[in-house]
Amino acid sequence: MEPKRNRFVTNAFWSVFGTFLVRAINLVSIPIFSRILNSAEYGDANIFLTYVSIFTIIVCLDSYGTFGKGVISFKDDIPGFLSVGLSYTTGISLCMLAAFNIFADPLGRLMAMSRSELNALIIYSHAMAIVAFVSQYYLFNFRYKANAALSLTAGLTNLLLSILFILTVFKSDRVSGRIWGATLPTVIMAIILIVYYLRKGKKIVNAAYIKHYLKGIPLIPHNLSHFILGNSDKIMIKSMIGSAENGVYSLVYNVGLMAAVLIEAFNNVWNPWMFRKMDEGDTKVLKKAYVLYALGFSAVIMAVEAVTPEVIKVFAPQEYWEGNRFVLWIVFSTYLIFIYQLYVNIEFYELRTEMISVGTVIAAAVNVVLNVLFLKKNGYGFAAVSTIIAYFALYIFHMLICTYVLDRHIINNLKIGVMVLITFLVTVGLQMAIDMWILRWIFALILGAFILIAGYGFYNNMIRQDAVKGTDKDIKGDK
Repeated sequence: MEPKRNRFVTNAFWSVFGTFLVRAINLVSIPIFSRILNSAEYGDANIFLTYVSIFTIIVCLDSYGTFGKGVISFKDDIPGFLSVGLSYTTGISLCMLAAFNIFADPLGRLMAMSRSELNALIIYSHAMAIVAFVSQYYLFNFRYKANAALSLTAGLTNLLLSILFILTVFKSDRVSGRIWGATLPTVIMAIILIVYYLRKGKKIVNAAYIKHYLKGIPLIPHNLSHFILGNSDKIMIKSMIGSAENGVYSLVYNVGLMAAVLIEAFNNVWNPWMFRKMDEGDTKVLKKAYVLYALGFSAVIMAVEAVTPEVIKVFAPQEYWEGNRFVLWIVFSTYLIFIYQLYVNIEFYELRTEMISVGTVIAAAVNVVLNVLFLKKNGYGFAAVSTIIAYFALYIFHMLICTYVLDRHIINNLKIGVMVLITFLVTVGLQMAIDMWILRWIFALILGAFILIAGYGFYNNMIRQDAVKGTDKDIKGDK
């Protein structure tokens, strides 16, 4: 059931607060690991974590990507739907773990990993998939406090045990300390979640549920390509330029992705609400909400860009500061992620997962080709430029798919395009003022005031009018 109007702000607060609290741990980890690991070790540890992100998708066949629509389709048995998803994912992971041990030697040579690291990769990836499943369960049932507690526990134990292992048990092999410090607490948490929710859902196999989860398979190319898009830069910098440069880029990239925290926090509230509005055919509220949502986030991005150079100096030693010359463009690429996801969320609702995958595969290919052609010649900072071009192509692709293939006319393409152009021009201006920190911070404060006003307008238009149902029941025909 959709939350009542007077609970929306509370839910939004806990979503944003919880997400920021969890991501704050990641931000705190940046200066810690950049000091107890050298730049090469920092880069190598990030490569392993990149592999984990990729295999988290593979070990569950990306089935948790279909959970949101499943909550609507199987709303009478959500605990059972979840427990089948957990058992289904565990079965796939066990098969993959066996295969990795059978082919450990060739896989180890291909991925430059020992058998121990290969096992850690699959086990950790499975645990992350379990946590992702339960997180989706909390979000689509508006249990934001529980989701914050889950994520906070995972992040904090990951950080503390990694530090402990690096400084003690794995003092002579600090990369392994980072790997196992992240793996063990997440696995323990996953075991607890599996046992608890299998007992609660009381289902291991259900043909209808599994059939629904199988619709996540077309999303695998999308998410793999998305990770290639976001992480191939690091792999290619390491192989084409060097580990030290990859360490600098990895750290700056992580700081530049602070805006992704906002995307995750806001989408945690937006997506469940939007899915239900789509299900009701309530386009009148959705159209207004989309414009204000995009406008507010555009202002947030520009404010983040204005202060990010100083964040680099606070969170990292001087050897990383040269990354300030391209960090604003990493933030802008994150903004393009937000923009294209406005359209992708509609495709997720329609379960047109094949459309989502096609666009991301094309964008990833564009990113890789540009890096192959120009990265070594122009230096590792060019990776930020190739990422922007790829995400812009993705935005255009999904805008065309939603408008002309799915025939959905909920998002005002012209207004979104103007916002993108203005944000790009502001980013250019801020880049030119990179050494004028006072001017940039004043600009950020002005935007902060605007964000508060836009947020109030967003609340009024999306929530106060929530009870007013649009007359357009057929979204397809609403132009």
